[in-house]
Amino acid sequence: MKRVITLWTAILFCLIVQAQKQPLRLAFELSPQISWLMSDDDSVDSDGLLAGYNFGLSVDRFFAPNYAFTTGVFINTTGGKLKYADGADIVIGNTVYQDRYKLKYRLKYLNIPIGIKLLTNGMNRTRFYIQMGFSNQFLIKTNDGNGENIKDEVRFYNLGYEIGTGLEHSLGSNLFLRTGLHFGNSFTDITSNSTYDDRTVLRRLIFNAALIF
Repeated sequence: MKRVITLWTAILFCLIVQAQKQPLRLAFELSPQISWLMSDDDSVDSDGLLAGYNFGLSVDRFFAPNYAFTTGVFINTTGGKLKYADGADIVIGNTVYQDRYKLKYRLKYLNIPIGIKLLTNGMNRTRFYIQMGFSNQFLIKTNDGNGENIKDEVRFYNLGYEIGTGLEHSLGSNLFLRTGLHFGNSFTDITSNSTYDDRTVLRRLIFNAALIF
């Protein structure tokens, strides 16, 4: 995995250098999403979905007419629910949750993605795209759904990947409306409780919507 990430980083760095004199596009995104958590421990199960949203500013720097380096800054509200073994005590920081085998994770991240976007030529004022890359998420805030802070349970940094596809429709001049469907999955463990030595990943289904300038 480290070799793959290193290779992607090197490729993207080369593309950034090559793209310095190419066209730049900005887009405001406001995308609803559903998310869930998955653990590799058989005694920890996913217990449902959480609705959230992802909003912020994205930047596309083209290095060829149909290919762009893409990044941005986003606030990502996400999370999920986990169901632990019946009767187990869950230790989070200095707090022991006795006989509480269900826990909700409401998470808010600062996300700085980095990736590549491929677009088709225009057809009837519409272009299709495919996007792939990494998400770099830094924890801003978290709670258990009842307002109780569980930051000791959630790791500060989360690395993952995101892939998606959709279309961009011209509204005239340099204004475009982008809609698409993206999927995100984390590489790294988001939890850090001392009760279970498991790896819990965050998965997201994002209904991408953006206004491109």
